[in-house]
This record gives sequence, C-alpha cells and structure tokens, in this order.
Amino acid sequence: MSDKFHLKLLGSIGIALYIVSPSWAEIRTIEATGEYRMGDNDTRIDAKRLALLDAKRLALEQAGTYLESITEVKNLGVARDELSAYTAGIVEVTELDTKDILDGATHIIRVQVTAKIDTDVVAKQIDALRKNQTVKTELLRARERADQLQRERDALQRELVTAKSKSQVAALAEKRRDTLRETEVNSLLTQAWIAMRETGGGRARARSLIEHALALAPSDPHVHFEMGSFLYQEHVLDGAIEEFRTALRLKPDKELFAIARAMLGLALKNKGDLDGAISEYRGAIEAYLAAGTKPYMEASAHDSLGIALQEKGDLDGAIAEHRTALRLNPENPSRYSTLAGALLHKGNLDGAIAEYRAALRFRLDSKTEFSIRLVLGGILRAKGEIDGAIVEYLAALRLEPHDATAHIGLGIALRDKGDLDGAIVAFRTALRHAPDNADAHYGLGSALHLKGDVEEAITEYRTTLRLKPDLAGAHNFLGHALRRKGDVEGALLEFRAALRLNPPDPDANIGLGLTLRDKGDLDGAIIAFRTALRHAPDDVGAHYGLGSALHRKGDVEEAITEYRTALRLLPDLADAHYGLGVMLKAIGQKKEAAEEFREYLRLASDEPRYRDWINEARAALHELER
Repeated sequence: MSDKFHLKLLGSIGIALYIVSPSWAEIRTIEATGEYRMGDNDTRIDAKRLALLDAKRLALEQAGTYLESITEVKNLGVARDELSAYTAGIVEVTELDTKDILDGATHIIRVQVTAKIDTDVVAKQIDALRKNQTVKTELLRARERADQLQRERDALQRELVTAKSKSQVAALAEKRRDTLRETEVNSLLTQAWIAMRETGGGRARARSLIEHALALAPSDPHVHFEMGSFLYQEHVLDGAIEEFRTALRLKPDKELFAIARAMLGLALKNKGDLDGAISEYRGAIEAYLAAGTKPYMEASAHDSLGIALQEKGDLDGAIAEHRTALRLNPENPSRYSTLAGALLHKGNLDGAIAEYRAALRFRLDSKTEFSIRLVLGGILRAKGEIDGAIVEYLAALRLEPHDATAHIGLGIALRDKGDLDGAIVAFRTALRHAPDNADAHYGLGSALHLKGDVEEAITEYRTTLRLKPDLAGAHNFLGHALRRKGDVEGALLEFRAALRLNPPDPDANIGLGLTLRDKGDLDGAIIAFRTALRHAPDDVGAHYGLGSALHRKGDVEEAITEYRTALRLLPDLADAHYGLGVMLKAIGQKKEAAEEFREYLRLASDEPRYRDWINEARAALHELER
C-alpha cells in the first residue's frame, strides 16, 4: 500500500468513530517554540515554514509525553510510537507568534505555537482509535510518512548547504518545498479525518481543513479523493462524483485508483445510476487485482457490486458476488449477513438462516447482533418455526429491551403459537415504548380479537387506522370484528375499504361475502366468494362461504359441490359437515346425511353461538336414524 497519503483508505470505508468534546472538559495547554537558522540558499518564506514544522514537532512531542502521564491513557497500554501517531490527529496545534532574530550574521526565524488537549475525553479518543485495526494501521502509516518526509527534508537541507550553482540551489529548494507541502497536506488531512468523527462543529472544521489542503495541492489526486469522500458523507453526491472523477483523471497510484472507482460507484448508486455504479464496481475489482491489495478491499467491491445487482433485479448475480466477497474475506461477519440478505430476497430462507447464524458465531457489537436476531426471528416465523422465532426475539430483547419492533415480533410469534395472553403482554409492552406504533395496536387488536374480546379489538383496530389509514389488513380485521358484533353496515364499510386498498385480498372478499349473505344479498355474496376463489382457488373459507350462499339460494347441487371441496381441503371443518348434511338430507341421501351430522357433532364447538345448530343436527340425526 502506498504511503503517500494515509487517508485514502479511511475515507473509502467510512469507519465510524464518534469523538465527543463536551463544553465542560478541562483543557491542558502546551506551548513550544521552533526555530530555523537561515543559510545563504534559504528564503524567509521557506525558513518560516521550517520553523513552524519544528515548533509543531516539539509541541506534539510534549503532548505525547503529557498523554503518557495520564492514568487513563497508561491503562490502555498503548506503545509510544502508536501514541505519537494518534497524537498527530487528535491534538490541534495553533501558531501564536513569529519573530525574526539576528544572531551575529545569522538570521533566525522563531515560531511559537500552542497545543490544547481535552483531558476529559482524550483517553476515550485514543481508545476508539486503537480498537479499530484499520484505523490504527493507517495512522501509523501517516506517522511513518511524516518521518520519511522529515528525513527527505534533512537530506535536501544538507545538499542545499553545499550546493554551488544557482540551478542546483533552485532545484533542491523546490524539492524541499514539495516535501513541506506534502507534510502540511498530510497533517491537514489527518486532522480532517479525525474532525469528521467529532460531534458539534467537527464536520465544518474537517471541510475547512480539506479545502486548505486543496489550496496547497490542487493537482494532488489524494486530496480530491478526500474531498469526494467528505462530500459523499455529506450526501452532496454531484460534488462527490466530480471530485472522485477528478482524482481518477489525475492518475493516482494503483491502489487509490481502485478505491476511487469503488467510491465513485457508491456515489453513482446513491444518485440512482445503477448501470454507472456497476461499471465502476467492476472496474474497481480489476484495479484491486492489478494493485495487489489486501483481499478485504476487493471483497468490499464485490459486496458493493452485489448490492447494485440486487437493486437491478439480478439476484443470482448478486448472490455470486457476495459469495466471492465471503471467500476473499471470511473473517468479516458482515460478509455473511450481506449474503444472507440477498438469499432472503431470493426466497432461499434456509440459506439466509444459515448465513445469519454463521455471522452470529462472531463476537458482534450489540447493535449488529440485535439486528440479525430480529431478522432471524421474522424468517423463522415466516417458515412456521415459531419456537425458534420466539428464541430469537427474546435474544434480541435481551440486547435492546425497549425496542418496540422486537416486542411486536415476539407478540406475533406468541399469537401464532396460540399464547394469546403472552402476545397481549408483548404488544402492550411495545406500546409502552412506542404509544403511536400502528403495528403494535394492530397486533394487539388481532390477539384480543382471537381471545374473544371483540370490543377492545375494535378499539385497537380503530386506533391503528387513525395512525395508518391505508392499512388494508386493519380494515379487513375490523370488518370481521364488527360482523361478529352484529354491525353489518359497519362491517360492509370496512371490507369495502380493505378491498379498495387491496382488491385481490381473499379474506376481505370472504368477509364481504359472509356479511352480504347474512344481510340476504345472496347474489352479491356469491360474486364476492367467486372473486376470492379467482385469487385463491384452494381457500377453504371461500369454498365454504360460496357453498353456504348457494345453499340459502336453493342451488343444492352446486352447494354440495362447494361443501365437498371445502371438506377435501379441510376435513375437520365442522360447519361444512353440517351444511353438507342438510343438503344431502334435502335430496334424500339419508345415510350420507346422517354421517355428516355425526361428524359435525363430533367436531362442533360448544360455544353458545353454535347451540342452535347442534340441537338441529341432533334432531335431524334422530329423524334419520328412526
């Protein structure tokens, strides 16, 4: 990896370090004075810059020594070279004063600087930096580059002292100015990168530092890359795209060329140009291979390409890219979860579960683990593995006990398992944390509805619709609750509202059909049931409902056909046995009718609302058995 600039990698991967600077912190101030003794081949401007560099070096050395004395920093066990690298980014050095002094015939430039250290947070800053291996490596590279530039300047200085010709002096002086400029730019961008992670005015300061670097080195691709990275994080996508393209046009080294293409791809993708993004990602992958970079960098480009392909609808291509990323960088848990997401979109639930569980084998931060467990719970519930889903939701809630979404997921799983009391508790807990969460009200309404508490269910459904008026399912369930309560007109209004929002919904069509049947509109009911069957040919409720409407209309043969179809699909459907028994009795098939009534009495619920049918079935069976 080229050492010209350390920030090129950091800007591309967007590592998040949050550095807090509270206003009440204790500030430690350090002062230092640097000097430069001018020779015959020096200009005052160059001498001032060299004196300033010397002052900054001394200030940072003092700052490092002071940091070593702080107990909290000592406890981190940071090596001196490492601490020096962190200090260069954390400690801000400000020029105070410049003096010209004559020592005999020698012209001396002295520059005084001050450095401020926020003692309350410095240990946290250093700890945040050292815990990220990439950051640690890159800051150490920056320090090495600064030392290398210092050695180059020292060598040029020795040559300048002995240079004889004007052309030699001019060439050496220009080279020294180049090293001075590179040193200053390197320092500015190091500070900018740290400033971008600060709260408060850090980002404004970062932009100012990068703009200063651009003014010093307008033709340096690395600086344009850093400005592009900054603008990308600020969501100024057009500006970021322009800066990345400028960096590429200025012919950076091979590694930065690859990274800049990858970042340009990200900016284009976020701008909505998927084809452009895909082209850049493919180019970045080729460039990473040509540069011989570490595998994790190429892996990131494959993952980015996979995400873009997925958005284009090419799920197979996306999965292939994510598998390549995982093969290149198997020690990164995010590779597993990214692949899992693509498999999930493809409908490969088992594959997604396997990859998410592979990610969970790593030591993850609590936020990432919570997210994975929440998704896993949803997948397992969709697969019908309710117990497994409950385990994952409970694990997620141990990490984030106040998260409403996790409580809602748990409530749905418990409801699906039949634990209605547990579900109600989970939904009510979600509402304590998020009182206006429509999904929590909706889930609570469904659990109360199933438990038979129709009045409270109606209240929750109405609250849901106040918060989310276009939720078709809530209109549908409210329609069923109102129908059960006997509010036929109210039920019809809700079923029709549900069908305006989601016309193919079989359940809403069935609800509409049942309500119209109960109202006596048999033709309307038959149309609703047939509509349901067009969208769901094997829906038991639709076949039963159609049979019951045909039954009431007197169409015996078709009613029998629909009842038989319903029973083929669900042999234990008691009401269908009753209806079929009545129809068979009507056409004189006494033996078959008796069998249907017996089956009905075996399966029938003892709820009060079924009492009349039970009595009628017993009477009919008694008549048939005489």
